[in-house]
Amino acid sequence: MPLPAQILMIAGMASMFLSMGAACLAAPKLKAWLKRQTPTVDVPDFDFGDQRGTDRLISMLWSVRIPSDRPHLRRLVLVHRAGLIAMPCLMLAGGIAGTLLTGADGSVEDINRGVPPRVVVIVAGDSEPAP
Repeated sequence: MPLPAQILMIAGMASMFLSMGAACLAAPKLKAWLKRQTPTVDVPDFDFGDQRGTDRLISMLWSVRIPSDRPHLRRLVLVHRAGLIAMPCLMLAGGIAGTLLTGADGSVEDINRGVPPRVVVIVAGDSEPAP
């Protein structure tokens, strides 16, 4: 795989780690902020060892209206959202760039030379080779 494609893939992984780090830092602040709301919100503990707790935290970070009076929490929520949006875009771009830069067409000669096969994009059950 060419270096630009590898860099895009690594940037996608770094974006995911940054996003989850922001979620870990935002969890206690989000919990404290939600407990102080006028109509009290039942806030469960966010347990990162449990998948349900992680899913609950991520859904809360996506659905909560970003508070303007808490700039640190606001920044953490925005970093989390931006990281989760950027991660699949960067990784998909890396996969497509790897295919385009190698010029692989999936033939037997390319496979024998060690060139990876073309990227196949599957959307709603239909598969088409990437352009």
